[in-house]
Amino acid sequence: MATIDEELGQLEAQLQQWRELLDSLVARAVGGEPEAWSERLQRIDDLRAKHKEAQLTLADVKTIACEKKTNDGDGAWSAVEAKFFRT
Repeated sequence: MATIDEELGQLEAQLQQWRELLDSLVARAVGGEPEAWSERLQRIDDLRAKHKEAQLTLADVKTIACEKKTNDGDGAWSAVEAKFFRT
């Protein structure tokens, strides 16, 4: 089973890959017919906003995990789940 630090590292790596994919989409979006550029770029901007939201959520998760690790060790994932995954 992966530690919380390993899983957070995997999430950071995934966000980095998505950012690179978004960057490549911009280059592809301006290819082809100029009339479609605006719509394509707007969709990419929407995806960038969602990506930024995911980055902020990951930062919150890292903060919670760090606080819990320093306080009681194994309770980090429980705290993360309570904040983000339970209703």
